[in-house]
This record gives sequence, C-alpha cells and structure tokens, in this order.
Amino acid sequence: MEKLTEYMQSYLCFAKAMETWFHSAHHVAKGPGFLSDHNDLYGSIYTQIGDHFDRLVEKSIALSGSEEIACPILLSQGAAKVLYEKYESPVNLHSEEIVKISIICISDLINALTSLYKRFEDSGYLTLGLEDAITSMANQYEKYLYFLGQRYRE
Repeated sequence: MEKLTEYMQSYLCFAKAMETWFHSAHHVAKGPGFLSDHNDLYGSIYTQIGDHFDRLVEKSIALSGSEEIACPILLSQGAAKVLYEKYESPVNLHSEEIVKISIICISDLINALTSLYKRFEDSGYLTLGLEDAITSMANQYEKYLYFLGQRYRE
C-alpha cells in the first residue's frame, strides 16, 4: 500500500499543479473571448480540479489511514516542480497560446489519471468508490478537452 500512496501523492501534486496553472489562466484570460474563457472555461476547470483534488485526498486518507498524503509542504513542492519543469506560465501569453497549452495540460491530466487508475487496478487496491471517482473525473476532463479543442479552432 505504501507504493500506492506514493503514486497517489505524485498524482495529487500533478493535480495541484494543474489547478494552479488553470487558476492563473483564469486570471490572465484576455481578448474577444475574455468573459467566456475567464468564467466558463478556465474558472470552471480550476474549480473542478480543486474539487477532484479534495475528493482524492479524503479518499486517500480513508483508504490508507494516513494523513501524510495531505501534507501541504509536500504537495506544494511537488506542484511547483511539475509547473517549473513541464509547463510555460500563462502569464503574458496571447489567448490562443493559453488555449494551446491548456489542451496539453488537460491531456496530461487525463493520462496521469489513467495511469493512476491502472496502478490501483493492477495492485488489487481499486475500490468501487475510488474507481467511480477516477472514472467520473476522467469523464469531466475529456469534456474539457472537447471544449478547449473547440475554443482552439475558433
């Protein structure tokens, strides 16, 4: 179970990084699509990722019996590392560039969630509740991928 907690911690750091990135995109949205990008797209995405993050932290504590997964220092350090190493900041970018990076971010989030699911499934530790949580999250992120793809085609 320790290895699975490590996998979950890694995913949670990634999710926190994505929440932070999309929150920033929300703040710096601009151009003709400002209002819809600000509220309906980036605002919705970062809020949803935050809700999903919260749900997985709580499930992790319940399933592992350990609160270590919720350590804000480890989560913040991990999220900062992900952002620094993998993604350009949305600050001072043109709106089309923000959308382009958003598509990469959401695709990576779906892939990370799929990998997490597979690890839990392969280990035999995938509970019905965890499976439901992960698959419903993936479904939501695929919807956002569609929205972002349509926004990019504008």
